[in-house]
Amino acid sequence: MGELRSTPDGALSPDSLEKARESIAQGGFTNFFGSQRFGHDSHGVGRLFLQRRWKAAVDAILAPLPTDSPESRAAKEHWLEHRDPSASKLGPLLGRDSRQASILRTLKRSKVGNGTAEGDDAWREAILALPYAVRLKYIHAYTSYLWNRMASARAAQGSAPRPGDQVVKRGTPLRREAVQPFAPGMDGVDVVLPIAGLKVGHTADLARPLQEDGVDP
Repeated sequence: MGELRSTPDGALSPDSLEKARESIAQGGFTNFFGSQRFGHDSHGVGRLFLQRRWKAAVDAILAPLPTDSPESRAAKEHWLEHRDPSASKLGPLLGRDSRQASILRTLKRSKVGNGTAEGDDAWREAILALPYAVRLKYIHAYTSYLWNRMASARAAQGSAPRPGDQVVKRGTPLRREAVQPFAPGMDGVDVVLPIAGLKVGHTADLARPLQEDGVDP
């Protein structure tokens, strides 16, 4: 580790490593989801799904990426300007990425255009034309991103259990049936934070990111 170029001098000294070890032993650490979980704004697309903003979701999936070839970038920019799924300039998007091809072919059958309203069912049908596993990937990316935000908010309150927390007995394998609400007087427990979902409850301060995103908790 000491050879990492971005590591400041002394950051991995024996003393600093021992302090880090003691901190983790005493208070644990927050195991955040890494950036690879989110890809190129996959969590943003998932959020648009849950907000039911189907037209915006289509645009987000068809948005240019840093890794695009010049041809693909030009095709995507043409889409964002004209939103004409029958345009010949969209050829580079048909076949290279099954998600983009599926969306464009569905929109072409629906004869959408730049003037097609956000609430038009054609946009929703285009998203539903994506394979279920692909749609679920976007949702999972968003819930992972949301968990990171909730975990940051909870970590700022300290590691000690609080009313409203979900906890498990320290040393117990982390299974659904082992999780229980914290009650005053409970000792030897660790705080756990479930991933947001329809059947998961959160305290008001932890549910705030959902409300900020316009997603019904």
